Amino acid sequence: MKVLDEAFFKTKAQGRAMCVVVFALILLHTYMNHMLHAVNVGDSRFMVIRREAGDVIIAGTDGLFDNLFELQILATASKGIEQDLGAEEMAWEMVQLAYQTSRDKAAVTPIMEASEGLEGFVMVEKEMI
Repeated sequence: MKVLDEAFFKTKAQGRAMCVVVFALILLHTYMNHMLHAVNVGDSRFMVIRREAGDVIIAGTDGLFDNLFELQILATASKGIEQDLGAEEMAWEMVQLAYQTSRDKAAVTPIMEASEGLEGFVMVEKEMI
């Protein structure tokens, strides 16, 4: 978390940035105490999929979460786990699905649902401006 504070105070560039940093801290005492720490900047976010064999953490920006519903992300992750895909391969599957969805003019996306009824927003190619 300290690295984001330092980057913020040292930057001279103007513009937008998105970042999500998630790390797990495991403390061993007489029993295991698991802690998850996160910091979020901009339109990034993460979700945790709890499993008996271990948790899966999916971090992404609006490119992922504006185009895919949580159930689509969960289904893609579950399929990747069943196929024993590594993290990079699973991420690639999600990126491809999010990209294809963003290009599909008939697809209903979370950003479209969130913007319904909002005045002052114009949807261009399914992105709010």
